[in-house]
Amino acid sequence: AGTSDAFSRVDIEVLNQGPLDCAHSILLFHSGPNAGHDGNPIRSLIGFEKLFLRVGEKTTVPFSIDSHTLRKNGIHRFSLAPSAEREDENGSHEIVISVT
Repeated sequence: AGTSDAFSRVDIEVLNQGPLDCAHSILLFHSGPNAGHDGNPIRSLIGFEKLFLRVGEKTTVPFSIDSHTLRKNGIHRFSLAPSAEREDENGSHEIVISVT
């Protein structure tokens, strides 16, 4: 007996502005309301994509976010990182969504 999850799609545009062709993994993380408290994870991996881009090349990476992720009211934070080890570099970004 099926239940259907609604999905939201987030498209991330990635551009190689560096001097070399390179491969990177793009990771999307979620931190929900009360992250790190009452058994809620500090953050969860929503999805990842491994890319190879030539110098100056641009591509779009789609990520799907299911309705279960956004089920709790409050502030939801999504962070985008070029890789888990390099999260503090210039490629990191945060998206904040308030669910009421």
